[in-house]
Amino acid sequence: MDGLLVDNHAMWDDAHRHFFRVRGIAEDAIDVVRAMCMGKSMEEGSAILKEHFSLPESVEEIITERLSVTDKIYSELAPPMPGATSLLS
Repeated sequence: MDGLLVDNHAMWDDAHRHFFRVRGIAEDAIDVVRAMCMGKSMEEGSAILKEHFSLPESVEEIITERLSVTDKIYSELAPPMPGATSLLS
């Protein structure tokens, strides 16, 4: 799911918008977060979010929520990239 089989950049942006919305963080922070977290592991990105936004949750709690939201988005909205379906059949 790294962008080869599914266009996941939009999915991650949607997940981050949800994450921000429930915490009262301005959605325009998405560009900053994308720049800070791109290419990082889930643990590294979650630690960055925790520190940058002074979040009270543990890194593990942030990871759990991010995965829950992204799993829902991927299962409902992630269209396969052109040719992905035939590649996997």
